[in-house]
Amino acid sequence: MGKVKITVLFLLMISWQSGVLGQDIVFLGEGRMEEVRLFWIPAKGWDDNLDGFNVKRKVGENWILLNSTPIVPGTSITKGLDNLGLGDKTNNLVEKRQTMIRSGNLKSIETDDMIDALKNENTVKGLSVALNLDFDVALISGFGLVDREIGDEGFYIYGLFPVYDGQETDKPVSIFEWENRTTPEYKVSMQGALKSASSKRKEVELVWKVDIEEYKKYDVLNGFNIYRKSEGGEYTRLNETPIWVSLKQKSASLYYKDEGVDLEKNYTYAAAPNTIFNTHGTYAEVKVEVQEMPETMNPPVLSAPEKGQNSLLMNWSFSNTQEPFIKGFYVQLADENNVFGNISELLAPNIRSFNFLKAPEPDNKYYHFKVIAVTQDGLELWSNRKIFFNKVITTPSAPQTLSTELVADNGQRSVKLEWQAPAQNAEHVTEYYLYSSSPGDDRVVKEGSLNSIIETSYIFPVYNTRAAQYTFAISATNDQNEESPLSEKVTIMVPSESLPFVNIWPVTKENGVITLNWKYPEDILDLAGFRLFQNGELIADENTLEAGSRQWVSSQLEPGNYNYELIAVSLTDVQSEKSQARKFNIE
Repeated sequence: MGKVKITVLFLLMISWQSGVLGQDIVFLGEGRMEEVRLFWIPAKGWDDNLDGFNVKRKVGENWILLNSTPIVPGTSITKGLDNLGLGDKTNNLVEKRQTMIRSGNLKSIETDDMIDALKNENTVKGLSVALNLDFDVALISGFGLVDREIGDEGFYIYGLFPVYDGQETDKPVSIFEWENRTTPEYKVSMQGALKSASSKRKEVELVWKVDIEEYKKYDVLNGFNIYRKSEGGEYTRLNETPIWVSLKQKSASLYYKDEGVDLEKNYTYAAAPNTIFNTHGTYAEVKVEVQEMPETMNPPVLSAPEKGQNSLLMNWSFSNTQEPFIKGFYVQLADENNVFGNISELLAPNIRSFNFLKAPEPDNKYYHFKVIAVTQDGLELWSNRKIFFNKVITTPSAPQTLSTELVADNGQRSVKLEWQAPAQNAEHVTEYYLYSSSPGDDRVVKEGSLNSIIETSYIFPVYNTRAAQYTFAISATNDQNEESPLSEKVTIMVPSESLPFVNIWPVTKENGVITLNWKYPEDILDLAGFRLFQNGELIADENTLEAGSRQWVSSQLEPGNYNYELIAVSLTDVQSEKSQARKFNIE
């Protein structure tokens, strides 16, 4: 059991203030197969007129006293320790107290003096830290008890009863419950790894990644212990006092360096959470088998840096079989004098990439990188050098807000396109490219036969006389011929300029009823329908003879002569020439 320095803590007791005890007390316990260990400490200052505490176990509806006299603070060599439930182990605790006092690791303090000192809340906090290091010290100081008289009851309840001016309170200020014949398991996820091992320096470095969220679930945990055993041996604790890690994040790294190790043997190391009761949680093991360093080792092979958003990603290859012989990797960058320096911490032997988050802003300069592997003996294996050109990005972004408008000039129909310059790198734009589709197709291709487009507008002539949909997009390019993404596509309907002639055929006349039939192209997108004239007068328009109509049947006609003519009409009222008249005589 490690030595605990609490002398300084007790020497700091120079002033005090009254605190309110009430329910404000820490009362913790741990039950194992053969005994229950109990620990308490005021959360604030010691209450006025408080003598000490009694500890009771509940049997049925009754509370059974476990200590013969109230348990009071103090480390005086004359204070009895026979009321703590230790039985035949009491003498062991008495001897430990004497040894610690003689060695200066524990100051002998009378009960009244300690009670006065504990009225200072800061003193209580300091004492709590010291007591958490060694449960034996908590017993010696009057803040613990062990119940070794475990019977057959299925469930145990312990109560802590304050004693004021010789009178015990009616109810406990706190209780601890334990299910008989069970042993607590403090399961804290810990992933261990060998960081480095050197036969020459006789040292081993290890690291465990600790799940802090799981650690915080257990009130009795107090740091971590590190253990080691050789093949076939038992674990030996290596650290005298617990090792602590930061509890601010969800995970933390626990480091330990074991020095003076004979690495001709194989070892198993373990880390485990430590409790205030001198017990520990589940082991997280790491096996260390040191192999002979090979005579030759291959260096890392660095790949070309990959540009990210304000970062550079470095990737390299390295033989997995060589990992046990290195401490890790450094990524390095050359300065203006071609002197390489580290830009990373020492990376673990199993790491093969590094994201350089402090990459300089683009400046059209060259940067030289390499990776070195550091062997267990301190030698460096240099990778190849990779050069990165930190190019200033001048590629424009896509042109913006493309719009279209149908215009006509001297009878020539055209689509007028207008857009805004790119939002990024517009000052580097040298010209624009026009992408267009064939009529009725939304797939755009670059127009290769146009003159350079410098302005943010263009007149696109349309030669097709029939209605068609056209789709357009614009891109921008810079003086390096780097082309931007396309703008958003815009589609426009160009109406028919003329419509084809309608031919009425075949026709029939039967019993005074005339039937007219005709054929007409199906691909005229803006065809509204047809207008039918009888003897020069309109008798049916496009609301009756819609675009899909290809037949007209008269009602039964009176005797006489009838002429019929038909024209096609578009949505914009473009009309075809009248068809050839079909003449009928009804007798």
